[in-house]
Amino acid sequence: MAIHNIDVRDARDRLIDLLGIGETYPLLDLPVRDDQLMVPFENTAKAPIGFSQRGVTYTLHDKNNAPVNRDNGQPFSIEGNSVEALLETPKIDEDITFKILAKKPAWKSGDPGKQGYLHETATVKVGLDVSLKASIKNAPTLDATIDTPKDTDPRIVDYNTSVEVELRNSQEGVHYRLVTLDGKEKITLSAGDDVLGDFKNITLPAKPVTEDVDIRILATKTFESENREPQISLLEIVLPLKVRANSALAVSASPSIIDFGAKSTVRIASTQKSAKYQLYIRAIPDSQFVHGTPESGTAVVSVPVTGQPNAQVKMPPSGASWQTPAGYTPVGEAKPGTGGDLSFDTGVLREDTLAIIEAKKDHQAGAKTMPSALQLTHAAAVLVEPNPAQALTLAWQDNNPSTGWMKVTGGQPGVFYYFRFTSDGADEGLPAYFHKQDENDSALNKGIEQSKIGVGFVISRVGSDESDTDLARTPPPSPLLEIGAMPSGATALTVRAVKAQTRVAVEMNQQAAIPSA
Repeated sequence: MAIHNIDVRDARDRLIDLLGIGETYPLLDLPVRDDQLMVPFENTAKAPIGFSQRGVTYTLHDKNNAPVNRDNGQPFSIEGNSVEALLETPKIDEDITFKILAKKPAWKSGDPGKQGYLHETATVKVGLDVSLKASIKNAPTLDATIDTPKDTDPRIVDYNTSVEVELRNSQEGVHYRLVTLDGKEKITLSAGDDVLGDFKNITLPAKPVTEDVDIRILATKTFESENREPQISLLEIVLPLKVRANSALAVSASPSIIDFGAKSTVRIASTQKSAKYQLYIRAIPDSQFVHGTPESGTAVVSVPVTGQPNAQVKMPPSGASWQTPAGYTPVGEAKPGTGGDLSFDTGVLREDTLAIIEAKKDHQAGAKTMPSALQLTHAAAVLVEPNPAQALTLAWQDNNPSTGWMKVTGGQPGVFYYFRFTSDGADEGLPAYFHKQDENDSALNKGIEQSKIGVGFVISRVGSDESDTDLARTPPPSPLLEIGAMPSGATALTVRAVKAQTRVAVEMNQQAAIPSA
């Protein structure tokens, strides 16, 4: 029924009554909202009377215009309050329609007072209202492009996250529980006890969820009589909740230190059958190594190095959704999870390498399939030994053995070379170090700002004429090795190669020949 200026007409009538210039009837076209008047068996209902008038008494009558009284003989009635008034009914055991009598106080003694029945009736139905509306409160939509999401649009959360479901206009005296269906079996999702309805909106907390699930609401009405079975019904609404892959899976590499040009295996523990996993790798730039105690908030991957401090590598940043970090490339194809461990071959590696994992799930949203993807929070580092077959060449400085200095060429960038006359002898002079190029521009040398004292900060020697030389782009001169007194008959030097950043070492396959005088 249309509402026509009820508040204005109510104010007019109150003014007439106050001034005593006439006697008015109650407004009879007030709305009676009965869309919620479904109650469980033997429960009372509350009929909402909109815009109830102050000073008017509203009384419940049956369809034959007879008052409906309480056990003590008093009628079911309520005083108007200028807003919505809730008129209680007796306990209901079958569908029934009530009329509502509106009555104003008598204008003078002996008069009955003006009265009349509201045009709208209140129909109360018996049963569990399975059409109640609900929504997931604290989760974004799976489809972020939806501007005005519906209650039933899928939501998405992180793995092992709890959500809350708001049930609107709950039935009084009914207990509600969150469940999901596995065939005909109802699996409880509620965290804690059932929640009792009170005619208002109620909140139903869920347990942490780990896989995609359709949330349903189970309504139960129990009775004091032992001879009456409880009423149990599933609400019609289905709330799809999608769950991203578990980002906290353990990731490891075996072996974590490999020969130059060898392969390693990256293993993910306890993979999910609902997810696919993709391996990404990149060579580790020097700037990503951490020496000493990491700064607060810096996540690192640590690799034990025999006889040396652990090698530490910064983890690349990751967000709520996958974005391929700069420099990373996929290796092979994505693999489906098995419920157990999953292994990936890194392929041949010649540089220290960091491996990260993309975990992807496909979520069904009606007829559409929508993906979610993220980076696992754990990663694996593979350290590669220096190339033991690197072709080192020694030459006397200025072709003059009397200088006691040899020029070393052909070394691997980022590696120190230690020279000895015998495999168990002392190192000769300082090690020879071969500088790397700038990690962002291979045409540039690696500058001082990219080097760390005690690691790769090694001052190169001065060239013959550097007055017109672009030192940033000109490779530094070959390092010099200072040779002490040579043992009689010595023709070669044993060489040990050590990575500057990791201290991973290897004995060279061949000795370096000492040039003839």
